[in-house]
Amino acid sequence: YSTLGDISPHKVSLGFNLPIQNIMNINLRANYVGPRELYLSNALRNKGEPLQRDKGIILDNYVLINGSFSFLFKYTTLVVKVFNLLNHSYYHPGQEQADAGNNFYTRSEGYRNSILPQPGRYFLFTLNFEF
Repeated sequence: YSTLGDISPHKVSLGFNLPIQNIMNINLRANYVGPRELYLSNALRNKGEPLQRDKGIILDNYVLINGSFSFLFKYTTLVVKVFNLLNHSYYHPGQEQADAGNNFYTRSEGYRNSILPQPGRYFLFTLNFEF
């Protein structure tokens, strides 16, 4: 018996929206993703016996908080979106075979990254006009 991996058995999303009179709107979203075992073909996953204790690298759980802040003016709306508000460092499993491995745990079997670092905090600004 062996699990495929890549998909967390626990995920939770929570959000709220707070309008402040007619001048501002705050929207916050939090996403929790539990620990994940890597996919079966990933070079960093242990390929040993199914009941072996060492499962190779397991990706840690993480919480992401994204926010959107809208400022309303007479004919204009300024929206500031902040992704990964707390600048949390986290990783996703590699795509397809994810066979690149790393220099410390296992040798490379190909060119596809085994673990993908995700971006830190970043911003998106939009300006909407009404005519």
